[in-house]
Amino acid sequence: MEPFIDTVIICTVTALVIVTTGAWQTEGDPEAIGGVTLTSSAYETVLPWFPVVLAIAVVLFGFSTVLAWIYYGMKATGYLFGDNLRVENVIGRYILAPTLRREIAQYREKVRTGEIARIK
Repeated sequence: MEPFIDTVIICTVTALVIVTTGAWQTEGDPEAIGGVTLTSSAYETVLPWFPVVLAIAVVLFGFSTVLAWIYYGMKATGYLFGDNLRVENVIGRYILAPTLRREIAQYREKVRTGEIARIK
């Protein structure tokens, strides 16, 4: 039900608002405005307070998407390797090891140069 509501109803209403308000007709570069900015400017022509509501909705949508993909990943890992917390942590360590190593090196460099104060 959620994909239907999100894809068909919300996207259709948003497209209709963008087209009927004429927000898609920008001066100069047609790609200068798009995505959330285009949606925000379209709704703002009718409801001046709507960009705030849209910003909150985008943040909540992003957060719920991250949570959903984490859940899907955990379920897929459980299906492939059995529901084992140790396996989930090991896979996460291998995938995130290069990123973690880079972030630690950057942190240590910032502490060494004094950009970040050393925690005592």
